[in-house]
Amino acid sequence: MGGRWRSAWSRCGSIAIWLVLFWVYRSFKLLALGLARAGREPTPASLVQALESLGEVDLGGFRVHYGKGSREGSRYVDVAVIGKEGQFLS
Repeated sequence: MGGRWRSAWSRCGSIAIWLVLFWVYRSFKLLALGLARAGREPTPASLVQALESLGEVDLGGFRVHYGKGSREGSRYVDVAVIGKEGQFLS
């Protein structure tokens, strides 16, 4: 994903926390790309238009696609059950 992400991951003590932060990082990276294209004073409409104009985006090996009428990004689904102590249960 990149040097900064790998560095942060190496300091993370729990794989469960890492997993959650990994998805948050990807989401904010995508939001930042959309806001950068939405202009100096973004509106909800300009953000939608900017995201639709992205096409295919590589978020460090995880590819998403946005286009006119295509707002899913990815069809990938994963399920993880995380216990109270931060461990995977399944």
